[in-house]
Amino acid sequence: MKKKQTKKQQQQQQKKQTPLNSGQLIKLMDEQHKKGQYKEYPLYGLNFAKIPIITFTPEINKYLQKYPNESKYCTDMTLIASIGFTKCYLNSLEGLEYAGEKVATIIMNYNNLQGDSLLKISKLFPNITHLNLSHNQISKIEDLQHLNKFKKLEHLDLRFNPVKRYKDYRKIVFEQIPQLQLLDYDQDVDDSMDNSSRDNWLSSQVEESESEASFDDESSEDVKPKKKVKK
Repeated sequence: MKKKQTKKQQQQQQKKQTPLNSGQLIKLMDEQHKKGQYKEYPLYGLNFAKIPIITFTPEINKYLQKYPNESKYCTDMTLIASIGFTKCYLNSLEGLEYAGEKVATIIMNYNNLQGDSLLKISKLFPNITHLNLSHNQISKIEDLQHLNKFKKLEHLDLRFNPVKRYKDYRKIVFEQIPQLQLLDYDQDVDDSMDNSSRDNWLSSQVEESESEASFDDESSEDVKPKKKVKK
């Protein structure tokens, strides 16, 4: 016999099933940004972790545009350190608008993004040197052709994407990005079909509070420069 839920449990369940509106999301984003961290993990530039954004609205775009020249943590003062949305339940980047010519690093790992996201990122952020799209759903080998639009990209992380199952994956990537210095942290393990970690957090429930999103997993991964070349 199924145990009857308490009133508190019913309220919590309702919260989990109700998407946050733009105002609530922006409040969470602003609190993370002002703190410069998610729990004990630092968040540099415009990086956000475990906020269920799902879709970019005009209100969210307007909030992001408030910080067009932020370079507090960047050695090259002409560039923003990074923009990132880790575990933000993103299915696509449709609707995202940002003048990103000066952005150096993009971190959008642990989402549900597909290959068309590469094209969108290349248009919004044409000068990035670091791109982390690990733990997503990029699956088609032809999607890799969009990589040739990244003329300054040096570090690329596509670990735990289905596209890695292709035999010539690494060869094609380096053909598209000849200046690339580091791919998947030089990982040779086939993780293309291992989506367990991504699926685990996708199945977790979302709860919001007044001060921050109530999540327990790891925060965004910052890409650290490395000069090793492996093809």
